[in-house]
Amino acid sequence: MFDMRHAARFLLVVMLSIAAPTQPASALDESGRSAAWLLERATLVHDNGMHNVLLRALRQMRDPELKPFFEHLVQRNHPTLRIHGVLGLAEIDPETQLDLELLADLEDASVQAQLVSSAIENDLLTLEQCEQLIGWPGLDSAVKIIVATRLISEDQSVDSDVLSAAQDGDNQAMAGMAALLKMQQGDVDAITHLNSLSLSETPGRDNVRAMLLQTAVRFEFKTIGPWALQVAQEPRTNDSLRLLGLRTAIRFGTPQSVEAWTQRFESSTSPADRIRLAVMAMDLADKLNPALFDLLLADNQPVVQQMGRVGKRLANGESGREQILNLLEHNHLLAGKWVLEYAKRLPIDDALAMLVGVILAAEGDENPVRFRGQRLENAVMAAQDIAERAEQAGALIPQLIESSPDLTQEAILMGLIRSKHDQPERLIADIHAWPSDTAAALALLLNAKHGNAPTGNELQDLALIVRGGAGLQEPLRVQAAWIYLKVTEQTREALADVLR
Repeated sequence: MFDMRHAARFLLVVMLSIAAPTQPASALDESGRSAAWLLERATLVHDNGMHNVLLRALRQMRDPELKPFFEHLVQRNHPTLRIHGVLGLAEIDPETQLDLELLADLEDASVQAQLVSSAIENDLLTLEQCEQLIGWPGLDSAVKIIVATRLISEDQSVDSDVLSAAQDGDNQAMAGMAALLKMQQGDVDAITHLNSLSLSETPGRDNVRAMLLQTAVRFEFKTIGPWALQVAQEPRTNDSLRLLGLRTAIRFGTPQSVEAWTQRFESSTSPADRIRLAVMAMDLADKLNPALFDLLLADNQPVVQQMGRVGKRLANGESGREQILNLLEHNHLLAGKWVLEYAKRLPIDDALAMLVGVILAAEGDENPVRFRGQRLENAVMAAQDIAERAEQAGALIPQLIESSPDLTQEAILMGLIRSKHDQPERLIADIHAWPSDTAAALALLLNAKHGNAPTGNELQDLALIVRGGAGLQEPLRVQAAWIYLKVTEQTREALADVLR
């Protein structure tokens, strides 16, 4: 029965609904709301690390209009978001360098270390800034060691007191780095610390030793060679670390290192192990006697025999291009990866045929499914290298696209999207039909990313990418989202929603 109490309650609800201010409808269109959600998703920390992938994709845009977005990240509490924010601001800075005031605002030393390491890796920290940082009072010694690494790699001297402070600290990794840097600056006694590290039983010891070897190779710290050979010859050390030690020792010309390689190859009964050793020998062929590759030529595996032919040519100082192209025909994953890395070291005129070979081998005639994903990723990187370095890319890329299967075409387009070529969209300007919806979506994104504003049906297709209907992965969708918001002039409303 509808009594007076129900009537009063009903009247109160009506009055409140009339008095309450109505929430304005979002000014964003449907695809704009999807785009804003993708941007917001990038600001949420995911257990699988997806936020890192999405934020790197947005940073890759190098768009000054994203400045409010990165400034918002800098104010967040989560360290990873703050790091991406500071790096994003540095990448759109006219000088493309890190704001040291933002670095100083970070109170956590480990976060500072991560930021400085990433800034160095991305060329966002100048030598002048490094020299300034190394003298900062109160700066954590771990951060100073990271900066010192960059300075010493550029033949700049660092006060030994800075290195000693880190070597005497509790951080095992930084203590090892300090000893390595002291060795590089001529301190012959610093090897004692690395020897003590090898003899210790502390957890994480081998991770630290791997880091030291990788750092030495990256920055050409040659004094580590004898210690690297000791690591390579420890019988109870895990195999990957022993191989890394052996590679490092041979790279830096350490006496007895080649003999250690030979002994291991001749005694190995594992086909996989001999392939890894053969790849190492090819990679270091310029430091080896051509006769060493006779061991590979006598192996019972055809792919190792072909690596022997490649290595012998390179060790003799000859062009190995023909033999390297023959190696790609074996369709072996490690071989393909080596060819790609080797080609990057060469002048583009010498590397071009090899890079094209990596692309043509992506889908392969033999075992086409096995490791196809990795081969396609190699093709992406090869296409990116061609776009960035080859003057003839404008003619070559369209030819490669037209003569390649669908997945390889998509890999080439991904390489163009990733490239730092000034105008990569021009490389596909004369291609108007694509065999797959994914390729068409990638081509549309490439054009839109570089200023060719989509209109009409193209704009609808871009909106479809944003909403997830074109099957592109989220990093590409978040780039498409930002482009869509710019083209439709909805960036202000979207950022207001995301940064509220």
